[in-house]
Amino acid sequence: TKQVLDEHLFLQRRFRREMFALITTEKRRLGSDPEAALFLRLVKQMADAEGITETLKANDQMKWVGRMNSCRDRASETVYRQVIYIVRSHR
Repeated sequence: TKQVLDEHLFLQRRFRREMFALITTEKRRLGSDPEAALFLRLVKQMADAEGITETLKANDQMKWVGRMNSCRDRASETVYRQVIYIVRSHR
């Protein structure tokens, strides 16, 4: 329904704003934002599992950026699904 779609878009926009603030500001505390902490943990785990290293970053920045963007996109989708599931299940 339109209400569910509007709520999804609202949560997605809010989540993207929060992720941008988290990524660009090191002063933010992770303990107060479990979704952000989950996002960062997932990105790190995916990068580690796929062998995305600082050496790769130094040697081939474009490849590193592409692979990290892939990790971030997948982590975002995982967190989006969790947030949407939690919101829908608490109605």
